[in-house]
Amino acid sequence: MGRLACIAIALTLAVAGLAGPVEAQVEGGRFESSAWRIGISAPEGWQMSVQASYPHVLAWMFRASPSGKMLLTAERLTTVYSSVQYARRAIEQLSALGYRVESEPQLHAATGASWIEFRNDTTRFRQAFLVRADVAYALTLSATPEDLGQHLRAFDYALRSMETFERAPDQSEAPSEAAPAEGEQCSPAPQ
Repeated sequence: MGRLACIAIALTLAVAGLAGPVEAQVEGGRFESSAWRIGISAPEGWQMSVQASYPHVLAWMFRASPSGKMLLTAERLTTVYSSVQYARRAIEQLSALGYRVESEPQLHAATGASWIEFRNDTTRFRQAFLVRADVAYALTLSATPEDLGQHLRAFDYALRSMETFERAPDQSEAPSEAAPAEGEQCSPAPQ
């Protein structure tokens, strides 16, 4: 199973509310990880959590009413992809996992990310992919089919707030959030 499939499983677990503790740096509604070279801000009315269900999940945001969740995930790449190529790869893996993909990759002109929409029987998702150097980031919005449209502006805000930056000179090459080695099987977080 590929890392993207692991991320999809983590997404499903997080949506189901099976989150376990993991350390993250959140201050004033802004998450930053120097290990993953990314920062993101929570939209107004959204809460950011320091809990995640899988090591690839960097930040988790939620809103109670109308209910919605967003996840920021990251994957170190061993193959060079553009954002749209990575989105097409995601479509293949999500389809294989039984999700119904509802759109081809669309360009988010303000960020250069590619986004798709997909669903299962109870939840709709919008997922944007942004590839920078050797890291692929995915921002995923999940909500009921009735509520997804009410969160699209918040999703756009979060996507536009994503800031990638160079690694600080004193940072090691390995991220503090461990990722499975190439070819390693992923397993869901303990419940």
